[in-house]
Amino acid sequence: MAAIYLRGYLVPGTPTLTKRYLPDRVHRLFDSHVEDTETAVDGEDEDDVESLLRATGAVIDCPEADDLCLETTFQIAWHDRIAALEDEEKRLEALAARLDLETADLALEESTGGYIARYESDRIGVWPSEAAFLADLAGAPTLDEHGSGWQELTADEQGVVLTGLRAFLEKCPTCGGEIDGNEETVESCCSTAMQATVECGRCSGTLLRSTYR
Repeated sequence: MAAIYLRGYLVPGTPTLTKRYLPDRVHRLFDSHVEDTETAVDGEDEDDVESLLRATGAVIDCPEADDLCLETTFQIAWHDRIAALEDEEKRLEALAARLDLETADLALEESTGGYIARYESDRIGVWPSEAAFLADLAGAPTLDEHGSGWQELTADEQGVVLTGLRAFLEKCPTCGGEIDGNEETVESCCSTAMQATVECGRCSGTLLRSTYR
């Protein structure tokens, strides 16, 4: 039950954002704008992701640019809540409150496979980095307080929203460094794809990653 609840609100793993959504917000970091618009693996297209973000009221049209921006009230509250999660005890307390569990039964650890949350030694959530975990852990309750749109979304839609919001961070949740982007070719035995990554430049924590052809 904890795993299902966590999946709905805190996104273990990283749902893939689409190639079509990334150029406006993320590819600007890469200094490239590829025109291919193939839909990504998870099936969320640009309109779907944008409409979900808008539905929460956390994302709006930028007042002075043709792009999307965080709504100011949400942005301040989200950043303040991230800053409050400065040590592991506070993170465990916030996670326990979110899942309605005992703090003593939860644990957090960083490994080569990502940032992991455990409940009574069982793995219940995996994020690409500590930075992504903090963004989601602070994002869910901030969205609860921001408006009714978030509450009306399904668990999977809420996962897409939390992952998408990471693209709007201006500083890393863990080290406070600038957010960087990179793009590289990934080859397998049968195909070649492009992988776009948004990460913390100073501490290399991955915030989100999108693979497309």
